[in-house]
Order: sequence, then structure tokens, then C-alpha cells
Amino acid sequence: WIGLARVWAGWRQPLVIVTADTVLRWQRRRFREYWSKLSGRSTGGRPAVHAEIKTLITRMATANPLWGAPRIHGELLKLGIDVAERTVSRLMPKRRPQPSQTWRTFLANHVRDLVALDFFTVPTARLRVLFVLVVLVHHRRRVVHFNVTEHPTAHWTAQQIVDAFPDDSAPSYLLRDRDVEGASKEIEEDLRAELLDRVLKMSPTFFEKVVVDLLLAMGYGGAGADSGRRIGRTGDGGGDGVINEDALGLDIVYIQAKRYALGNAVGVDKVREFSGAMEERGATKGVLVTTSHFAPAARTFAERVPKRLILVDGKELSRLLVRYSVGVRAVRTIELKKVDLDYFEEEEA
Repeated sequence: WIGLARVWAGWRQPLVIVTADTVLRWQRRRFREYWSKLSGRSTGGRPAVHAEIKTLITRMATANPLWGAPRIHGELLKLGIDVAERTVSRLMPKRRPQPSQTWRTFLANHVRDLVALDFFTVPTARLRVLFVLVVLVHHRRRVVHFNVTEHPTAHWTAQQIVDAFPDDSAPSYLLRDRDVEGASKEIEEDLRAELLDRVLKMSPTFFEKVVVDLLLAMGYGGAGADSGRRIGRTGDGGGDGVINEDALGLDIVYIQAKRYALGNAVGVDKVREFSGAMEERGATKGVLVTTSHFAPAARTFAERVPKRLILVDGKELSRLLVRYSVGVRAVRTIELKKVDLDYFEEEEA
């Protein structure tokens, strides 16, 4: 102000005396207006879904219980109805899960067969860190074994379990951190490997049946359970099949299954032959399945052809068989729950 007064004689006239609260209020309003302009306030929220579309989604989900939100969303797009897949998922009627044993019930029923183990660390006076392993029997809350090491390894930990339970005294269940997720992945990997092994041992006719049953379980074949059928052999250990997605057979999915050993790749020539067979059958969609894997050139060719051609290798085949419960059955279910965010989502007026 001293420098300004030297060059501007009338500096006192425009000067306004205000309180600190007024300055803070001006700053808050300026801050609010600035960020409101940047964020571009929403004018109406989510657009409302027409009541007829809601009714149609409910009818489609009820008439086709195996269809998920992606399939219903695709069918709506064919009808010219542009609705987000998340909206379809939100509007689909919620199906009650089958009653199953809860985690609490499982623990109560098997508490005498449960053992837990965990590590904790102990810092020493010499600035070292020791790892302590504790093995605990649940039904008596008793420590049955513990040991200390500075360098824990998988081999060392496994040996501690052997030392804790000699002879035939080992428990039926062992709980560790993240056990449910880790065990589930290990069990599924073993199950998928066993599925592929069994498929390779079965006849080509049975392999064709497995592939057709899988696609029907995935929701393809809107004409009903009898809409999929085998139509012959390919001459290389595989087979052909078709699935009608409507009652009149206007929309056909052509299937070909090739039962190859795990080390043998399906080349681009086989995929090219399959594409030609699709044209002969008048199919607009095709699924080529193998127990082995596809060569990179085969996948590139499938991506470039104008027809809808999907390649399913052995890894993906086993994953789909487990996911859609084809050739497998549930022997025990442990149910884990979380908050349903869709339930707490309010509808826009």
C-alpha cells in the first residue's frame, strides 16, 4: 500500500473496509462457482426407463431362466432397444439362491476337525525379526505346536504341520488367511484339469454331446432344450452340431468340436475349413471348440472373417464347463455375502 500511495493519490476513495468473515464468504462462493463450472452439474440424472421395456426385460428373464444380463441386453439391441447392460441387470428379477450351509454352520459342525495356524513377528533387541508359527486346535482353544525361525519357507512350514500332527492325528480341515479364496481357486484348477482329462478319454460322440449341452446351458438355443443336435463327424476325432436359437431355425449356431491332444495346436487351415462349412450350413454364427489350443494364425483368421466365429480352447472349455455346471455337481456350498449396492440405489423421479 505504501508503494501504491506514492503513485496513486486517490487510493483511499475505492477502498472498502470489510470484516474477515466477509472475505471468507466471498472466497467460498468464488471456490464453489469455479468448481461448479468445471464439473458441469448434471441436469437430470439417469434417464427413466419406459415401463414397457421394464416389463419386456422381466418377461425375457422369466421365460429364459438361463439367460443373464449380457444375453438379454444383446437381444434388446437386436430389437432396436438401446438400454445399458447394467440397467438390464438392475431390472431383472432377483432369483432366490438355493439354501446352503453358511460359514458359521460349517464351523459349528466341524469345530472338532478344525485347526488354525498363523504367523506373527517378534522384533529382537539386536534389531532382527523372528517369525513365530502357532498351530491352534479350535474346539479346545489349545496351542498344539509352535516354532520360531528367522527365514520361513514353504518347506519349513509344511514340516511344522507334520511335526504338529504325527501319524494319523492330522485334522480334516486347516484354516489359513484368505483360505476360502485360495482354496477355491486350487480346487477349481484341479477340477478343470480332471474335466479335460475325462473328455479326452471319452468317445468323439460323447465329446459332441458335451459341447452341445454346454452351449444350451449357456443360454443358446431359445427354441427349448431340444434345439441342439449333433449332425455328424468331421473325420479328425471331432464332430459337428447345430443349435437353433428360434423355433423355426432361422438363426443357427454351427458347432464343431475337435478332440486334440493337449500338445497339438489347431492350425489356421482347420479354422478356414470351419468357416467354409458355416457358409454351407447357412449359419451366421459359429463356435469351434478344441481340447487343445489354437495357433496364433488361427486366432488372427477368426478375428478377420466377417462372420461371427468364436474359438474355444481347452482352457476356456474347462472354465465354462465348471461355470455352467456341465459335467460337474456341487457337493458342498459355502455362502459369502456382501452389501447389494443395487438394492440401495434410489430411482430417479
